[in-house]
Amino acid sequence: MDPAVMPTTTQMNPSPQPYYPINQTGGAYPTQMYGPENRVQEPTTVVVTQPAVNRTQVFLESPVSTRCIYCQADIITQIHYEIGTFAWIICFVMWIVGCCFGCCLLPFCVDGCKDVIHKCPNCQRQIGRYSRM
Repeated sequence: MDPAVMPTTTQMNPSPQPYYPINQTGGAYPTQMYGPENRVQEPTTVVVTQPAVNRTQVFLESPVSTRCIYCQADIITQIHYEIGTFAWIICFVMWIVGCCFGCCLLPFCVDGCKDVIHKCPNCQRQIGRYSRM
């Protein structure tokens, strides 16, 4: 083959050489490897805070586990019974119906007709009340 017709090396290998820019320390690095699309993301920390939730304690007929609002102790409440509106209404209805010979006083003896008082066993203060009416 005639050397004048023979292709040069750039004609034989048309792919361009990668461009290596000079970094600040004088070394070269390939842009394909460290371009903006290939940068390593640093991990981010996300802190999620939850607002304080005010739970409403439900006091029913049985002792409940709660925190005393006065002495801040974790307790199980003590319960006591007091005569409330429901016992008086049952007494009045029984008296109207004809149980006026002392039977109308039965609601004052039955705990199921009385209100329930919840107290702290540490400080003996009333924490809650379950009223049947």
